[in-house]
Amino acid sequence: MWDRFRLWGSALATTIVCGALAPPTAADVHLELRPAQPQVDLGDTVRIGLYAVSDQEIDQAVGGIDAIVSWDPRVLSLAGNEDDGPYSWMFSWFPNDIELDRLNDTWSDGDAWYQSLRRGAPNPPAMATADGLLVTTLVFTAVGPATVTRISLIPEAKLFTSTRVLDGLVTGRIITGQLVPGQFSILLCGLAADLDDDCDVDSTDFEGFSACLDGPDGPPLEPACQPADLDNDGDTDLRDYQILQVSFTGR
Repeated sequence: MWDRFRLWGSALATTIVCGALAPPTAADVHLELRPAQPQVDLGDTVRIGLYAVSDQEIDQAVGGIDAIVSWDPRVLSLAGNEDDGPYSWMFSWFPNDIELDRLNDTWSDGDAWYQSLRRGAPNPPAMATADGLLVTTLVFTAVGPATVTRISLIPEAKLFTSTRVLDGLVTGRIITGQLVPGQFSILLCGLAADLDDDCDVDSTDFEGFSACLDGPDGPPLEPACQPADLDNDGDTDLRDYQILQVSFTGR
């Protein structure tokens, strides 16, 4: 009986010691894309924040992030990134991956690989919060019309590249949580006949156009009617009306 008790006590002590030596349990860190604005016009800059979000109320140390970003290249063109968050990364860029999966070889196909890396000791790691740490801001240009477009984070691409969050305290530990793609929409406007700037051409625009319709021999346009000159020839006539008809969405 005593031998059995000593054996159990020894096992318990071993468990306590091993538990003390084991690295602390890490929380998952989600990656989330958040738009700076829900709606832009054609040609405008589109700013999308990449956030690291702790799945617990406590902050979580982050050592680095790899993120594969995907978008519709007919609608958006990637220009790069801006580091406007609170943490100063050692690297925050789209690296040259010509020897790997070549995601950054061209952005015209609608995907890219972003990477950040913390500064070494004695600098502290980045800290993902429950509200979200702004890692970087992805910068796009709106190049094509779309009612809704989405920018996504995808888990992996080809052979060598994956989306992941690295622990800031334990080297090599992956703490990737959920990837949050497609949780926002961007409405790209810019229709020439959208006179009231609500991203459609409907009866309201028609009424505003009709009030300005004066024909090719009319007097100079009043400032309020200049947007109704859809072909920019100095008047509002049937040629402008044809443009409005083609653009009419009815919404």
